[in-house]
Amino acid sequence: MKRLALERTEVVFLGLGLLLQVVFLIQFWGTSPFADNLIVDAHRYDHWATTLLENGFRHDHAFHQAPLYPYAVAVVYAIFGGSTLAVFILQGLIGAVIPFLVYRIGRDRFGRTAGIYCAALALGYGPLLAFTPRLLPTVPVIALELLLLDRLPATTETRWRRWILPGIILGVLCITRPNLLLLAAGVALFGLALARIPRKSALAFLVAAAVVILPVTAHNLVHGRALVLVASHGGETFYHGNNPRSVGTYTLMAGLESADIYQQAEISKALAERESGRRLNVSEVQNFWLGKGWDFIRDDPGRYVWLEFQKLRLMLGAEEVPDIYSPVLEKSMGARLLRIVCLSLPWVLPLALAGLVCFRSRLGPWLTGLLIVHAVTLLVFYVSNRYRLPLEALALLPAGAALAGLRQRRVQVTVLIGVVLTAALALSSDPDRAKESRAMVLANLGTSMARAGDHAEAIPIFKRVTDMIPRWARGHHYLGKALAVRGEMESAFASFQMAVTLEPEQPELHIDLARASAALGRGDDAMRTLDHAAALAKDDPARQAEIGSVWTRIGVNRGMSGDAAGARDALQRAVALAPRDPNAWMALARANLDLGDCDAAREVVERGVAASGVRRAVFGEVERLIRERCGEGADR
Repeated sequence: MKRLALERTEVVFLGLGLLLQVVFLIQFWGTSPFADNLIVDAHRYDHWATTLLENGFRHDHAFHQAPLYPYAVAVVYAIFGGSTLAVFILQGLIGAVIPFLVYRIGRDRFGRTAGIYCAALALGYGPLLAFTPRLLPTVPVIALELLLLDRLPATTETRWRRWILPGIILGVLCITRPNLLLLAAGVALFGLALARIPRKSALAFLVAAAVVILPVTAHNLVHGRALVLVASHGGETFYHGNNPRSVGTYTLMAGLESADIYQQAEISKALAERESGRRLNVSEVQNFWLGKGWDFIRDDPGRYVWLEFQKLRLMLGAEEVPDIYSPVLEKSMGARLLRIVCLSLPWVLPLALAGLVCFRSRLGPWLTGLLIVHAVTLLVFYVSNRYRLPLEALALLPAGAALAGLRQRRVQVTVLIGVVLTAALALSSDPDRAKESRAMVLANLGTSMARAGDHAEAIPIFKRVTDMIPRWARGHHYLGKALAVRGEMESAFASFQMAVTLEPEQPELHIDLARASAALGRGDDAMRTLDHAAALAKDDPARQAEIGSVWTRIGVNRGMSGDAAGARDALQRAVALAPRDPNAWMALARANLDLGDCDAAREVVERGVAASGVRRAVFGEVERLIRERCGEGADR
């Protein structure tokens, strides 16, 4: 049984960890725009937790993402009235424990001095601090992994009861980060198949983990009609990291570039079904995207080798690789403590490599296994700073061991080799791509502000984005949409025009350009742009319907200006593109009435009721106008 009493050094590291968390949270909450504006996955977790509260914690679909974190956030919301600050405070308490746990693990494996160095590195590690007040499971997962390492007994331990708590912790980790199922598979292989762990101990460990995981699997089986252990997004994630456009980081599959984050699961399913020619369950959708990824690897092995080299380079810290948050960017946005707590992977990598080489026999199978799991996950899927951070946190342990043994000649030589490697990685970095990644973080921030209605605050953010990466069409598009909402239509038109110039094959950009043209009274330009958008979106019914709604707006505007013939022409295009839109049919009926064509107006009503699928009463006002102008007879 591990002792429960804390030694003085452990208390010191707990206190220092808590102090850093308190100071940083005060700075973050008071100055950072990211405190009030949740972006991308953080916003999705918030939405999921809020929806769970509204639905009595019911979720009637298979889990697309691992469910434990949003359920935990929902519990906090239920207790503290939907407060994200409460979540950040609780995660700050969790983050404060990390240096303490790092010290204990380092001490037990490499000695007390090494443990102190390990904890000191954890206290000074900027990304660990920066990712704590985020609505993301990154830091809780790291704390749970360290707790697992602290609680796991030696592989020779025969008292099976001592394996139950670590098994439960692993199960909790698996339903928070499904890639850790690989660790459970490793225990099954080494403990049962190869008998490296006493059989009863391995069984107790795996059964305890399964007790936590199987309710999630059963939920997916009931609600998704498919065997999905934890989450159903694995195939999509694999293809995001392994497709012809991939560069080692998160790369959206073609067709999802303009999708809202809440629509991505639905659209990826629709794309898979369209290409397969049949309806697919959640498991079949993931198998489809997994197959697409393997097709890419098989068809272009040379490109795949290059891609894996890029992932390895990024995994070892050649670049920051932000996909949601960037600690480097936030240093300039109020997070002053990050200028002091400034250690990052390039500083630690030489020491970590030296520790792995020189003290590999003292790492133990569990730490080694976790390092392998995270490295394999990054190389199989893609690299981002939040998914790399657990690997970085674990690497602090061999790094501390190397610091403690730095007087040894072989450690000095290995550290020097690591410094040369780190320098080579730094020289291989792409400053433009790093700038683009940080600009996209800002774009996500601006999008969050716009979603909340703060368009005035979003506009300077988007302008900064377009200054940083002037040839990114999406940045100009985001800026144009914010300007349009503010009524600055000339500026919005210019932004949309630039976006279309940069990405002429994206129908959404043409649609918004047409809207701006119509709002500025340039009807002919708007119609030409819409025709081009319709040609680009000929295989996309949802986008066709969106184009139809713009035609409806143009038709209504033309009718109000007295151009009934032009209105009818525009509205006929609208109903052809959006036959389920009753507003387009009603506007077309009115246009026919303005032209004196009563029979055509009646026919449009009949066709509109049938095509739109709405109750006839919806068309009641138009039918009343027809009776007033035309009577009950035929055309007047």
